[in-house]
Amino acid sequence: DRLKSRIRSGDPMAALLSSNSSRRNNNPNSFNAGQQAQQNNSKPVYKGPPPAPNRFGIQPGYRWDGIDRGSGFEKKYLEAQNTKKADSEERYKWSVSDM
Repeated sequence: DRLKSRIRSGDPMAALLSSNSSRRNNNPNSFNAGQQAQQNNSKPVYKGPPPAPNRFGIQPGYRWDGIDRGSGFEKKYLEAQNTKKADSEERYKWSVSDM
């Protein structure tokens, strides 16, 4: 336990684990600086009709023109998932309907 609490000079995690919080806030490579940069995100965002859902929940880029040029796989995949879920719910309801 005593050896774990000791801070070594070559430790890359020493900056994050140090108790000196002011040193951490002034360091541009610290985790808090990264969070502040993400909050001040000034990247352009897509503004247009809502996109079709996809299996990863990825939002379209700001240059997207709103036309789906895919092969239809995502639509078939999501329909199959929804059908499977609805069928399983219906089978469950039918099996417990007489209880």
